[in-house]
Amino acid sequence: MKESDKFDILNLVDEFTASDAEKEKMKRLLSEAIYEQELEDQLKECEAKEELLERIRELEGTTADLKQAGWWGRFILFLRGAQRPIWGFAVLILDILVFTCPTLHGLLKNPDLMTVFKVINFLVLGFLFGERALKNVIPLVSQMNASRRESQQVTKDQPKG
Repeated sequence: MKESDKFDILNLVDEFTASDAEKEKMKRLLSEAIYEQELEDQLKECEAKEELLERIRELEGTTADLKQAGWWGRFILFLRGAQRPIWGFAVLILDILVFTCPTLHGLLKNPDLMTVFKVINFLVLGFLFGERALKNVIPLVSQMNASRRESQQVTKDQPKG
């Protein structure tokens, strides 16, 4: 229940009760009822989350299940833990190759390949550093692209000679 709804209900008490004692009693009872309802809603939400987590545990298993699988389970646990560094270094190497190798750098002049390159970088960097980091970087990249487009437009508009 929203805060404004609570105050609206409590303000109704002032309109429909006569004495101050009745008003205070009704407001106290309504406040208690609202509190109990909110508490019940929170408990139901926690129970639903716990049921979901239990269902996930049943369907997907846990790390304890993998440890019981011997060396194969431990290898999968290692791969699971090494996933972020592997993807991070793979994209780092890709970026270094694209920006240093003249043959690959020419590929970025193709708008479709440039889009794919940016998407791969944003996906992996978002996975490694989180959504908030990308939200901070995307406006900067957009601004850089806009200024690059403007400078290219100015050079195209200038007469050759």
